[in-house]
Amino acid sequence: MGSDWTVTNLDNVAKLRNGKGLKNTFYDENGKYPVWGANGQIARTDKLFNQNPVIVIGRVGAYCGSIHAVFEPNWVTDNAIVANPKEGTDFRFLYYLLKHLKPEKTSVGSAQPLVTQKGLKPLHFSKPPLLEQRAIAHILGTLDDKIELNRRMNEALEEMARAIFKSWFVDFDPVVFNAVRAGNHVPERFEEAAARYRENPETQRLPQNILDLFPDRFEESELGEIPAGWEVKKFEELVNAKQGKYKPKKQMSNTHTAKFCYPVWGGNGVRGYTKESMYENSIVLLTCRGSNCGLVQLTNSAAWVSNIAFACVPKFGTTNFIYVYFLHSSFSDCISGSAQPQITYTALKNKVMEYPVSEPPIDAYSEITFKLYEGIQQNCFQSKRLSRLRNTLLPKLISGEVRVPEAEKIIEGAMV
Repeated sequence: MGSDWTVTNLDNVAKLRNGKGLKNTFYDENGKYPVWGANGQIARTDKLFNQNPVIVIGRVGAYCGSIHAVFEPNWVTDNAIVANPKEGTDFRFLYYLLKHLKPEKTSVGSAQPLVTQKGLKPLHFSKPPLLEQRAIAHILGTLDDKIELNRRMNEALEEMARAIFKSWFVDFDPVVFNAVRAGNHVPERFEEAAARYRENPETQRLPQNILDLFPDRFEESELGEIPAGWEVKKFEELVNAKQGKYKPKKQMSNTHTAKFCYPVWGGNGVRGYTKESMYENSIVLLTCRGSNCGLVQLTNSAAWVSNIAFACVPKFGTTNFIYVYFLHSSFSDCISGSAQPQITYTALKNKVMEYPVSEPPIDAYSEITFKLYEGIQQNCFQSKRLSRLRNTLLPKLISGEVRVPEAEKIIEGAMV
């Protein structure tokens, strides 16, 4: 810590105010502004509460103490506290400072924990000069920016894989093209594509070795007309599905560390990290309880699966194929209960899946998309490594234990 650092408290560096309630009737998926709550962005609206960037602190419930930086005009609900830096405090430094101070430690109540402005304001720390604040925020922000870039790259790579799947296994583009070329019947629902191929065969740009994997005609099935020779499968014919196991909070860490290195997957993403894994390889998850019933996820690494999701291991095709296949499917017909939605394996196992399959096209799809998912996995591994480094550096930089020049050398090699 430098001699020019001063001991102060949160009240002296941040303006705090509660968010404001917003009725669901004002939510609009095409709204101009994001609506933020304790657990992140929850909706969009045309109503505006904050014109300038704000830091959102979870105020109540399971996500109390969570920290989010929002850079665009927004609305923040009354489940959160809004923080803005006062003069002499850098916005992004305040964001990392709040993460370091851990607002959840000030919460009151057990059944429904609550973080208050009164509890936050006395939190004390040593404040560096503004220029050093900005340097600290830049170092930590560089790591977060790279993690965010990796996330966006993964979205683009996955979208490419999904586009190929849709073309081959939903729209049956290669089959329609082959049928047009052979002069065979094309189902009415594909007539638009067929007309396009008749007018301009170059519209279908798949190489001949791929087209040869697909038939040139359709036949009747319980799903209607499907590619000749393809099979309609039930859920239990595609995967072995096993419900996960409950992992107590006391056996988890909120952050990824060398010791707590295995993500615990819940009904809507990673909910913490633990010391042990249930599955050593990437698997497909299907949420079976709660408001996210039917959500499909891919772990991308060794992981623990909580009891509100089924872990699905392929019997047919590859993990990556099953993941995209399930993404294009709907499991709403398997959900029971309204107050507490759930999917039981009894309801799931005999479900007739929406799309027929054939092994040669699946093998080709898996081979073509292998590089895409390999890139996704590499990005995930790098992001976990950078996240662990950020979590290590954050308290040391904020406290002055590690100074900026030393930290710059540390992250230089990590960004390769």
